[in-house]
Amino acid sequence: MEHLPVEVIGNILSRLRAARDVVIASATCKKWREAWRNHLHTLFFNSNDWPVYHDLTPTRLEILITQTIFQTTGLRCLSIFMDDVDEFSAAPVIAWLMYTRETLRQLHYNVRTTPNVNIIEKCGRHKLEVLSLAHNSITGVEPSYQRFPCLKSLSLSYVSISALDLSLLLTSCPKLDTLALINPDIAMSDAQATMELNSLSLKDIYIEAISMDKFTLEADNLENIHLKDCTLEVFELISKGALRVLKIDDVSVIHLDIGENTENLEVVDVSSFTIMWPKFYLMISKASRLRRLRLWGVVFDDEDEVVDLETISACFPWLSNLSLSYDLRDGVLHCGLQGTSHLENVVLLELGWTIINDLFSEWVAGLLERCPNLKKLIIYGVVSEAKSREECQILANFTSSIRNFQFTVYLGRLEIGSLDLPVPGSNPKSQLRISTENPSHPLSSKGLYPVIIQANPLVGLSNGDVECQITVKRGVGATCEIEFCEEGFRDGEFDLFRKENEPENDDRHCENEGGCIQEPEPEPEPEAAKPAGPK
Repeated sequence: MEHLPVEVIGNILSRLRAARDVVIASATCKKWREAWRNHLHTLFFNSNDWPVYHDLTPTRLEILITQTIFQTTGLRCLSIFMDDVDEFSAAPVIAWLMYTRETLRQLHYNVRTTPNVNIIEKCGRHKLEVLSLAHNSITGVEPSYQRFPCLKSLSLSYVSISALDLSLLLTSCPKLDTLALINPDIAMSDAQATMELNSLSLKDIYIEAISMDKFTLEADNLENIHLKDCTLEVFELISKGALRVLKIDDVSVIHLDIGENTENLEVVDVSSFTIMWPKFYLMISKASRLRRLRLWGVVFDDEDEVVDLETISACFPWLSNLSLSYDLRDGVLHCGLQGTSHLENVVLLELGWTIINDLFSEWVAGLLERCPNLKKLIIYGVVSEAKSREECQILANFTSSIRNFQFTVYLGRLEIGSLDLPVPGSNPKSQLRISTENPSHPLSSKGLYPVIIQANPLVGLSNGDVECQITVKRGVGATCEIEFCEEGFRDGEFDLFRKENEPENDDRHCENEGGCIQEPEPEPEPEAAKPAGPK
C-alpha cells in the first residue's frame, strides 16, 4: 500500500463516497491525508448513512460539512441529502456551492434552507453535467440561452416550479439528454392546467405523479419515454420518429398521442392501464421493429375487445418477448386465438392470470401453439391462502392441463412462476412433457436438463427461487417424460418417480461442451461364461 500513487489512493477514497468513511480512511497516514485534500473527487453526505447526523443540531452539521468540503480542492461529484434534518442557514450552503462550482460536474442536492437558495443561479454558467434537486423551490428562471452549457442530466423530485420556469430551464440546457420529473409541484399561470416543453437534444424522459389537463412535449430526438402514476386528459408527443421505448405504468389518460412516426419502436410496455385496443394498436402498428410487447394488467375500454394474435404476428415479425395479462372472457377468447400465423421469433412468453379458471388453460394452450420456437415460459398468478374446495379443484385441473402442454424448447430453461407442481389437492405424481422440433437438439436423450421453480410456501417450499436439474428417465421419439413427486419438494431437490420395473440409472448421463445432452453409451454386453476347468 505504501507504494501506491497518491492519485490511486484518491480514487479509492472517492469510491467510499460516504463522507464519514472518507475522513476515517484518510487518517491512515500522511499520504492518505494528501490524497484526500488534493485527489478526492466524490463526496456524499446522507442523513441516513450515519445516525449521529440526527443527533447534531443544524448549526453543528453546517460546521461539520463546511470543514470537510473546504479541506478538498478538486471535487467533481458532491451529494448532500439531508432529507429529515431541520432547515439549514442559507449562508453556509451558498459557501459550499461557491467553493466547488469551478470543478463540480455532478450535484445531488436535497437541503432545506431559510431563506431558500436559488440553486439555478448559483450553479449556472459552469461545467455542471448532472443536476439532481429534491424538496426545493425554483423561481425566476431567466430566459437566457445556455445558462447550463454542459448539463446532460436533470432530475427534479418534489420541486416547486412554475410551468413557464420549467420550460425556460429546458431551453437553457442545449445539451440535455435525460430529464426526470418526479411529483413536481407545477404552478400554472391560467385556469387550465397545461404545460408545453421543448427540447432539441432530449433523448430520455421519466415522468411520475403529474396531474394536469394537457401535457405537450416537443422533442425531435426523443428515444425513451416512461409515464408512471400520472393523471392526464391529453398527452401529446411531437417528434421525428426516433422513439424506441414506450413505457406506461398506472396512468390515466383520455387522449394519448405519440405521433405517427413509430417505425423505430422496439419496446412497448404497458401495465395497469385502460386502453382502447383498436386505437392503441393503430398507434403502434407501424413499429415493424418491435421486439418486446408487454400488456400487463390492462383493462379494455370495450368488453368485446381482445388482443388479436393474428394481427400481432403480421405487424410485428421481429417480436421476441411477449407478456400478456388481462381478464379473459368466454365470448371473445376465441377471437384472439383465431388465425394460423405463428409468432416465429418469440422465445420468451410471460402470462398471468387475474382469476384462475378453465379459460386460462385454453388460452395458454392456444398461445403455445402459436410460438413454435419458444424457449422459456413464465406463468404468474395469485393464489389466496384461504382456498375453497372449488378453487383447489380448479388449480388441480390446471396442473393436469399443464402437464399435457407440448413445450417447444431448445435446451432452454423452463420457469414456472407463482405456480408449483404439484399443487396441493392434485395427484402427487405430476407429469410434464417436453418436446422439440429442432433435430439438432433432441430432447429424447436421457440426461440432465436445467429447470427453475419459483418457490411457494403453499407447498412447503421456502421463499426464493429453487434452481435444480431434472433427469429425463425415458425418451419416446421427440418427447421426453419426466415425473415429480410431492416428497421431492425438500432441500431444493426433486426425487423422481421411476417407471415400474425400470432400474435406477441416474448416473448414466453425460453432457458435451456445447450443452447438448448426448445419449449415454450402451453398457457392454457381459462376456460369455467360460466352461469350468478341473478342480
